Amino acid sequence: MNRHERALATVLEELQALPGTDAVLFFGSVQRGEGQATSDLDFYVVTSGREYWRAGRVVDGVQVELFFNPAPKMRERLEEGDAVAIHAFATGELLLDRTGVGKALAARARQLWQEGPKPLTPWQAATWRYRLTDLAQDIEDVPPGSPEAHLLAGLLVPQALEAFCALNRAWADKPKRLLARIRQLDPELADMAAEFYRTSNPAVAVRIADRVLAPFGGRIHTYESDRVPIGERWRIPFPTARRGWGLKGPSVHGCMSSSVNGKGLSHAGCGYWLKTLPFNLQRPRRRRLIAPLPRVPESVNALSGLPHDPLRPVPAPNGKDLSHRPDVRWLKTLPFNLQRPRRRRLIDPPPRVRDSVTALSGPSRPLEAPSQHPMVRI
Repeated sequence: MNRHERALATVLEELQALPGTDAVLFFGSVQRGEGQATSDLDFYVVTSGREYWRAGRVVDGVQVELFFNPAPKMRERLEEGDAVAIHAFATGELLLDRTGVGKALAARARQLWQEGPKPLTPWQAATWRYRLTDLAQDIEDVPPGSPEAHLLAGLLVPQALEAFCALNRAWADKPKRLLARIRQLDPELADMAAEFYRTSNPAVAVRIADRVLAPFGGRIHTYESDRVPIGERWRIPFPTARRGWGLKGPSVHGCMSSSVNGKGLSHAGCGYWLKTLPFNLQRPRRRRLIAPLPRVPESVNALSGLPHDPLRPVPAPNGKDLSHRPDVRWLKTLPFNLQRPRRRRLIDPPPRVRDSVTALSGPSRPLEAPSQHPMVRI
């Protein structure tokens, strides 16, 4: 038993004893029998919780990468077109499947892998053409053989290979296997890319870009984007994978837009969820608002398992009681600079919120006239 096999057995034993582990998928070069002495072990762990995270450790001298995801999150990654996750579940090996969720995810991944990525919209295709056209023209504008030409060529070729996969609805792969993947689709383009990485010739980079763009109209010079009023956010035409703008993972899997102020609110059980666009302009994440709605204390208690006391006001999670302010609600959100929180006042809340707060805090008392007050003499 070599060290990869010993590390695999150790990790699997620990994951089996970990509470909430529903399925364990083993994937990567070692699983496919292509591993080297420095190769790591990759695992997708499907959990029954509501959190997702990743972890890395060294076991018997072998680097181990663990990706923990609840089943709904894992399905979301597959449906969004995460090429790494789709390829992993389509070709990986299930080492543990207690609930059958791993088998279902693997079947869906194989279906998505055969179907290929979703077709690009006309604007997405035009965006790829513009990016390659712009870099190719920049290379032609600088002196041949200059450091600037080599710098631009180094940027152009990876984007051209990524655009080739996106425009031809082919799943991209990790950089170390990308040339082999492209060789299956276009051997001549793969030979040109190999020649560029051996010689770093900027002229070869321009020919690569022109070959990629030729079936789709060549270089683009006439175009017009969407007209966006001031105050709105411009739609991101080609959101890339979670790993960034590089070659890891899928490059184009749909068009993402936001509301006028860049935020969308959707009701979720006993509170509201605030969707904001992260700073890296990738997929949106969710942030929970601080104060839950006091109109559903029974639902909150039903979810938390705590006994319901109708006489006790529902405090906000930040420790402040909002029941004495029946006319307003306070929402604390983090500004983009991630500094001190700011408060936003919602004027004129819905009547059901005012009634619920009044029911918790009691009816308001009218002011007494000065002549009726025992401490005031007229």
